[in-house]
Amino acid sequence: MNFGVAIQFALIYMAVLWLMDLASAKYSAQGLYIGSLIFGATDMDAITLSIARKPDIADTLQGMTAVLLATLSNTVMKFLIVVFFGDKALRKWVALGFSAIFLATVLGMVVMRWI
Repeated sequence: MNFGVAIQFALIYMAVLWLMDLASAKYSAQGLYIGSLIFGATDMDAITLSIARKPDIADTLQGMTAVLLATLSNTVMKFLIVVFFGDKALRKWVALGFSAIFLATVLGMVVMRWI
């Protein structure tokens, strides 16, 4: 069972890595950001690893922005899952926690632009 999960993650990682390379090569920063928003909705690990392995992007504002956009996308997706499939009592607490994550991420993006 664990080997199957590892293979599944490797395939997802390879696909995301290839698509992120394609998007950033063809559309530059905008492609990287759009890819982060799209793929970050379902999987943060593959996005983070694909950006971290690129030395020309990993330590730049562009790389940090891409990871934070993926974080925002992932947070929104998880919140929507709770809204549609979760219990009403759970929604309130999840909304509070995810709001804090969302605001901290947006604040981080704003602060990065000032630095």
